[in-house]
Amino acid sequence: QYIETHTPNEELLHAMQQAYFLNLVSELFDFSPIARSFNEQARLIDEHFYKLFPQLLAEYKKQIQIFTTEIVDVSYRFHKQYERLVTQSTDYNTNNDLQIRIIKGAAYFEQKLRPFHKLAEATNLPTDNKELRKKTNNTLEEFLNTLTQKLSLLQYVEDNGFHASDYLRKKAYILLSETDNKNSSGTTAHD
Repeated sequence: QYIETHTPNEELLHAMQQAYFLNLVSELFDFSPIARSFNEQARLIDEHFYKLFPQLLAEYKKQIQIFTTEIVDVSYRFHKQYERLVTQSTDYNTNNDLQIRIIKGAAYFEQKLRPFHKLAEATNLPTDNKELRKKTNNTLEEFLNTLTQKLSLLQYVEDNGFHASDYLRKKAYILLSETDNKNSSGTTAHD
């Protein structure tokens, strides 16, 4: 009896699918994990390396401001645009205007993220302190991984458009590839 009274009708099912689609698009354009990693990296430099690398610290602080204005703030405004297109569209999966908007958004953010990835790749913080070296390596690795994952997904959407099942497949592939890389590099490091 419960199943009969709680089975979603077509309208509810469509609303749930639409909410899921919107959630996936929002996840693609959510840059808060990168912002957290970026701030953590800057904090680490500020706390432990400010005397050795004052220019690097200044560069990180400057780049965080740029990241906030060109990526985080823009992503909030962009969210309103694609949310409106998804909710107003009867068939958001095939809505050409929505696809164009998402592809252009992916291209914009992918291009804007590249300099931050270069900054992370160029960051080298040598230290003799074993604990600090471990923390530094982990923090930088996390920052680089979040950037690399996001760049890969944005590039994929820019090239192929946004289709939920394809996006999820690509995301899983990226995450599994990263896990494989960690496992293989972790194995060789202990040998």
